[in-house]
Amino acid sequence: MTILEQMIAELKTDNKLEQIMDLCSKIQEEERKNIVHPEKLPVGPNIFLTIEIPGQTKRQIDYVTLEREDEDTWIVVLYSILRKHYTISDQNPKRQKAFVINDHRPVKILTAFAKKVKYLKGE
Repeated sequence: MTILEQMIAELKTDNKLEQIMDLCSKIQEEERKNIVHPEKLPVGPNIFLTIEIPGQTKRQIDYVTLEREDEDTWIVVLYSILRKHYTISDQNPKRQKAFVINDHRPVKILTAFAKKVKYLKGE
């Protein structure tokens, strides 16, 4: 049994959306210490998790989010902002890439998210 499966087994609900929300909030708390640029974190009603990763180039700051597009459609989105635009108040990170997750189970969704984060970090 993986760590993720153990965490899901410990949750008090069987609702898949609530399970994902709980797990994402736990992951977000753990990742909060790794966020260097919190002012421009992408936020929204369908964004469940946001992680800052090293930029694809030295000139940019990148964020990866887990978002819900539809009832059972989840996507991983890469957002980027140039460092020189970071201090400008009306400049926000822009969507660069989106990856569809072809599953509806919480374990598979979060595993796919972790794999995409690792890929985007270049690991």
